[in-house]
Amino acid sequence: MDELMPVAAEPLHTLVALRLYQRHEEAEEAALVIASGLLPHRLQRAAGGWVLEVLSTDALAAEQRLRLWEAERREVVRKPPRAPDRGPSSLGIVAALGFLLFPFLTGLGGDRGHGHWFAAGSAVPNGFCTVSGGGQPRP
Repeated sequence: MDELMPVAAEPLHTLVALRLYQRHEEAEEAALVIASGLLPHRLQRAAGGWVLEVLSTDALAAEQRLRLWEAERREVVRKPPRAPDRGPSSLGIVAALGFLLFPFLTGLGGDRGHGHWFAAGSAVPNGFCTVSGGGQPRP
């Protein structure tokens, strides 16, 4: 009536190595990924770096989590595409000419008839001093 079920030859708490990492920081990040899935794990120093170990019963789930995380990291590390090269531009030359010609087009002040552009921007235009004289001409 009651049949005996075969017992697994492998104990349930056997640790298996998932990855070997050269850098400790990278191994800790991978361990954090495994811990986020509430999977028991161990990070152990080895001859080639750091070994991430999990329970044999959780190995498949841990492997899937690591693969997803590694794929996500590859996407994040990709560099954005470079802007297309549209060839040389004359914008710099046009801007420089505009800055050089501005005083001549608006007037350099004095008696040329265009000095009102600069007088309007002056702090004391036409001898008025608004701070001490209240907008009245100075004597």
